[in-house]
Amino acid sequence: LTAGGEISYRFLGDYKVSAGYEFEGTDRSAYGVTKVSSTDDNKLWARFDATFNDMFAAHLRYQFLDRDSSKTKATEDAMRTDPYLLASGSSASIIAPWFSYADTASKRQHQMKAGLEFTPIDNLAFELDYVFTYDDFTKKQELGINDGYKHGLIADITYSIGPMKLGMYG
Repeated sequence: LTAGGEISYRFLGDYKVSAGYEFEGTDRSAYGVTKVSSTDDNKLWARFDATFNDMFAAHLRYQFLDRDSSKTKATEDAMRTDPYLLASGSSASIIAPWFSYADTASKRQHQMKAGLEFTPIDNLAFELDYVFTYDDFTKKQELGINDGYKHGLIADITYSIGPMKLGMYG
């Protein structure tokens, strides 16, 4: 289940502020061996856009994610089938109570994104974004990650041909 909404306001012609909320509930038990049975993501965000002229624009975005996992401890079955863990048989049952998977664990995440867009001609656009993410895992574990920092760069190129857009990113 995914639901959400957003609101935006344009002012002085070239500036816009936006804010939104999104809820995503994921039932993960349908995928066979699972790390957790379900996750509920509550995401709040705010964004500021500025257009300087026909060629240059910039944006800033802040996002807060609050994830609640129904089960943050790894199951023995998931640990036995996980290729990244060196646990098998009885050692999995020893490790399981102390371990949590980072991708499905309960956490609070803060993310900042800053970007510039360059449009040299009407149908060609280049965008470069810097993204900083901080994950604070709410149920601290004896083994594994309890918080994490990520830095990233995202580059996009978009070319429009009539109603069709071609894009590359990385």
